[in-house]
Amino acid sequence: MDEIVENALACTAEDIHEILSDLARKDRLLSTIDRRWEKSDREYYVRRDIQLIVWPIVFHQIQEEISQLDSYQKAEKLILSDAKIKDQLNTVVGTEEFFSHQVTFEGVMRKTLIPFLGENSLLEFDYEIALSQIRSIARDFEADYITVEEIAPLFGFRAEAESLQLDDDLTIEKLKPKEISILLNSGIHLSIQSPHSDIVLVVYEFGIVRRKRYKKQIGPRSFPVTRNTETKISWEELIITSLQLFKAGTVSSAGKIVNYTGLFKSSYLLQHTSSRPNVNSEYNLKNGEEGRAIDLWRRLNLVSINLPNFLVVALSRYSQSVLKSAYEDKIIDLMIAAEAIFLQSESDVNGELNYRLSHRAALFLEQDPNKQREIYRFFKSAYSMRSKIVHGSTLEIKKGQMSLNECVDLLNRYISYSIEKIVDLMRQQKNTKFKVDWDNITFPSR
Repeated sequence: MDEIVENALACTAEDIHEILSDLARKDRLLSTIDRRWEKSDREYYVRRDIQLIVWPIVFHQIQEEISQLDSYQKAEKLILSDAKIKDQLNTVVGTEEFFSHQVTFEGVMRKTLIPFLGENSLLEFDYEIALSQIRSIARDFEADYITVEEIAPLFGFRAEAESLQLDDDLTIEKLKPKEISILLNSGIHLSIQSPHSDIVLVVYEFGIVRRKRYKKQIGPRSFPVTRNTETKISWEELIITSLQLFKAGTVSSAGKIVNYTGLFKSSYLLQHTSSRPNVNSEYNLKNGEEGRAIDLWRRLNLVSINLPNFLVVALSRYSQSVLKSAYEDKIIDLMIAAEAIFLQSESDVNGELNYRLSHRAALFLEQDPNKQREIYRFFKSAYSMRSKIVHGSTLEIKKGQMSLNECVDLLNRYISYSIEKIVDLMRQQKNTKFKVDWDNITFPSR
C-alpha cells in the first residue's frame, strides 16, 4: 500500500471520526449496560455493571452518511487500484482450518478507527495512530498467512516462572488481566470460588497459548478438511497429561478460546468450557523443574501421532484419576490404566488376569529380583482392592496393611514410569503399530 492510499484512508478516518464526534456532542452514541469481570485495584477480580457503547449499531446508523463523503469515495477507488487488496475485498478470506470472513471497504474503515473507539467514549483522533493502524491492515492484506491464537487456561496450575517455551508457537504463560477478564466473561471457571459470586479472590492465571500461522485462503473454503497428522489426543490435553505425569498436583483444562487477530476476523470465540474440578492439591511448578517437564512433553509429543490405543486409554485414565477426589475412584482409574498397559491386546481373556498383570508389571518395571517381588505383591494387592471396589465388597484395611492413600501413591508412580518407558521404547523402535513384546520381556534372549 503506497503513501497516497495510506493518507487517503487516514483522511477518511478523520472525517468519519468527526461524524462520530458530532453524535457524541449530541449524546447520541447508543450504549447499553453489560456485566463484566475486571481486575480491581486490590488484585482480585470483580463483576460489575459497565456502560458500553454499541459501536456496530452506531456505525450502521451513520453508514449512509459515511458513504457519501468525498474522502470515502476517493479512498475506496484508490484502494481498489491495488490488485492484491482488490482480490481480497468483497470475497471470503480465511483459513481451511478455522474460519472464512468477508472483508469490505466499509469494514476496513471501521478497523482503521478501532484505536479511537473506547468502551464508553470516543477517544481523540490522532493522525499518526491512524496511519499506524492502516499500515497494520496493509500487512494483513499482503501476508500469505493468518495468525490464530488459541488459549487453554489451566485450572489448579501455578508456576514460579512467568513463561515456559514448549515450542516455537507453543507456551505456557501467565495471562494478562485483560485476557483473564475475557475468559471469565466467556464463562470459563478460573477460580475455586462459586461462579455465581461477583468477586473472586483466587484466580489461576496460567494458560497454554498456541500462536500459529495458517495459510490464507481467498474464496470459499472446501469441505471437509482432512489431515493425516491428527493425533488421538489434542495438543492441549497432551501438555496437561505430560504435566500430570511429571509431578503430583491437580491441573486440568478450564476450557479454550480462539483469538482471531488482524483484519480478517478480530474476535475471541469460546470453543468449550470444562466443569470445575475439585482441587485436591494445587500444581506448583518450581524454578528448575521446567526443563524436565518440557522434556517429558517433547518425548510424548514425538510419538503422539502413532499412539497405540492401549496407551491412549492408559493416558486418559491416568489423567482422569488426578481429578478424582475419592481414593476408590482413583484406584479404579489407575488399575484400568495398568490393565491397558500390561494386558494390552490380550486375545485370551480366560487366564488369571491378576497374576498376568502383576507378573508383567514386575518384569517391566524392575531388573532386580527382590524389587520385582515387591512390585508383583503390590499389584496383586492393588488388583484385589480394585476388584472389591467394583464388585461392592467391603474394603477393610487391617493394621499393617497398605492404605488406600499409599496404594494410590504407588500406582501413580508405577503407571507414570511405565508410560514414560513405553514412550521411550516407541521412540527407539519407530514402529507405527507399536506394542510391547511381552514374550521377550518374560523370556529375554541371552
